[in-house]
Amino acid sequence: GCGLMAGFELSSQQDNASQLIRGLSEQGLLGVFVASYLLHRCGVRVGTTLSRPSTLRLEPSAYISRAEMDQAVRSVEAVCQVIASGNAADLVRHLAQSFRREGQTPFKLSENPVAGRTEPVHASVTAAQKQAVFLGHMISSNDIGLLDPSLLNLTERERESLAERLVDPILIESVPLLSSSGEALNFQVYTLPLTARAIVKALRNGESAKIVERVNAAVNQFAEEGASVVGLGGLLSVITRNGLAVRNGFDELQITTGNTYTVALVVEAVLAAMRERDIDPATAKVGIVGAGGNIGATLVQLLSEYFPRLHLVGRNASIARVERAAVGAYDAALEQQQLHGSELLTGLAAEIADFELKARLASSNGVKMNGEAPSAGARLRKAVIERYGTDPFLAVTGSIEDLNDCSVIVTASNSITPILTPSNVGSTTQIICDVSVPTDVDTNLVTERPDIAFIRGGVAKAPENNQFTLDVIELPKNHLLACMTETALLGFAGKQGFSAIGDIHASGVRHCHALGRKYGFSLGYVSLEKPFAIDID
Repeated sequence: GCGLMAGFELSSQQDNASQLIRGLSEQGLLGVFVASYLLHRCGVRVGTTLSRPSTLRLEPSAYISRAEMDQAVRSVEAVCQVIASGNAADLVRHLAQSFRREGQTPFKLSENPVAGRTEPVHASVTAAQKQAVFLGHMISSNDIGLLDPSLLNLTERERESLAERLVDPILIESVPLLSSSGEALNFQVYTLPLTARAIVKALRNGESAKIVERVNAAVNQFAEEGASVVGLGGLLSVITRNGLAVRNGFDELQITTGNTYTVALVVEAVLAAMRERDIDPATAKVGIVGAGGNIGATLVQLLSEYFPRLHLVGRNASIARVERAAVGAYDAALEQQQLHGSELLTGLAAEIADFELKARLASSNGVKMNGEAPSAGARLRKAVIERYGTDPFLAVTGSIEDLNDCSVIVTASNSITPILTPSNVGSTTQIICDVSVPTDVDTNLVTERPDIAFIRGGVAKAPENNQFTLDVIELPKNHLLACMTETALLGFAGKQGFSAIGDIHASGVRHCHALGRKYGFSLGYVSLEKPFAIDID
């Protein structure tokens, strides 16, 4: 026919005020969103080119009228003004609304979101540099505002709907991260547009596989773009069974949950806070919430090296795992006794050094479980309970109320609502270290107990030669979450002698802590003034 065929190209938006528009531009998705806006908001149908998604095709009939041409021009001008003003909410509002016009198909992102991408995220980052990617998720629908503040102009229902409709990971931050020696790493933070509510719902309804597949697709994308390591943040590590459910088809790609370095910095943070409060570890009681989890169980072992008395809390359904964590701490204490003289022992190992029941332990064969004899730690704990009627060193409980006489509480649960409140935290508590995302600490507790030092566990500080601020997680300049930092450390160092997925081991924690010091990362001591909170029905 004799119709018109023309096109126009969207310029790079790497300097746009909108984080979301910048991310869409960098991923080659902005053209798709513009085409969707023009169709649903303006009644003008255009299409992207296959070879360059930032170019939009204009192919009207030869019988197009002058009025229709004017309408198309006004529509293009309108969407360009939306982009230029950084108004991401207006750009995506039609996608966030629940109605669907008859005859239209549901919106779906391109299956190849990086096709046509030609420009680097930052001019200071070169293709020769190492690249590491951290993949997280939104905590609540309000956090869609962290992707772009203008999205908070959407209603709550629109924000939830938008999060459900977006599929591909969205680039939030990209910074050239430097080690203390000046080695550079292209560090990128992406988010899956999933709220914690959606992830927990999938866990409860047996629909984890759908989210795991989205994680796998994202990991493949990052690997194909050159990432050598991908970190899984928040509930993504939980839903992927601490990373074990991720399919890694790339020989040089590492997957990490970041839990190892998180544990290292939590221990360091607790000890630093106690020194500031002049609390003696030998007499302090420390409560660990979520002691049956991957992070919590490792904290039991490592904190027992400093504190002789711990209160371990787990859900009733996970008490068996908490018991195993207690046995592991006894095993570690006995190993410490074999390695060091009694004058060098601390914590649980020192407390049981002269325990008279060790003689009974030596002559006890124990009862076999699952065909295997119990460990020395299991036999010792059994003897302790027989002697005292309970374990006075490592008390196991299913109730948070049992922590009301603890001077220090470390909480690392997978709860999606706050579990530490003014009603269950005792007057003797001086320090609460919260590792959980979403937070375990009720905001009322922070307000009503100014005497407590609330610290956000697992925060690292980058070397001083860096100049960045990760606004998406609202941390001070040059600060990262420890899970992010472990991702960066493995990006700098390559594969190490510890597993970054699955169960955490104390040896791996020490190795990763030393790795942090090698590259100039240290403890970031951040107060819990604004917790990562969520309200879930």
